[in-house]
Amino acid sequence: MKIYVVGPVGSGKSTLAKRISKELDILYVELDSVIWNNDVKRDTLDVQKKFDKILESDNWVIEDVGRDVFSRAVVLADVVIYLNINRIVLGERIIKRWFLQRVGLEYSPYEVNFKMLIKMFKWRNLGLRKRKKYLSDLERNAKRLIILNRKEINNFKEEMLQ
Repeated sequence: MKIYVVGPVGSGKSTLAKRISKELDILYVELDSVIWNNDVKRDTLDVQKKFDKILESDNWVIEDVGRDVFSRAVVLADVVIYLNINRIVLGERIIKRWFLQRVGLEYSPYEVNFKMLIKMFKWRNLGLRKRKKYLSDLERNAKRLIILNRKEINNFKEEMLQ
């Protein structure tokens, strides 16, 4: 099974993807870790090699914000799950994540500083502006698309555990 979980910064992609990975016992990949090596952005060729290696696996659940460089995952995935969360909830989650990463209670593949917090809010806003077009592209290219709001994500997780 190949599953691509996508949504804006703070939408819960990692949480859902990790849960799916655990339940289905399949490879989990956070694509931020493919882009970043600590606080250094990898070069395009290195990113592509790492991504190609992931896609060669028979089963995976990968998560990302929907960067163009990873668009092949949409076509190759058996299921694409888009997390459709509102702006306010995303903002709350970004602040909570940043704080937890800052005090060392949550892993981060990048340096956690105030500059990164500002970037996360910019990425959230960019993702929200592109949402309509991105969803249209997903509907056209995904084999199976599931769109979940905040409540549906919780129900989806509960159903998965049964």
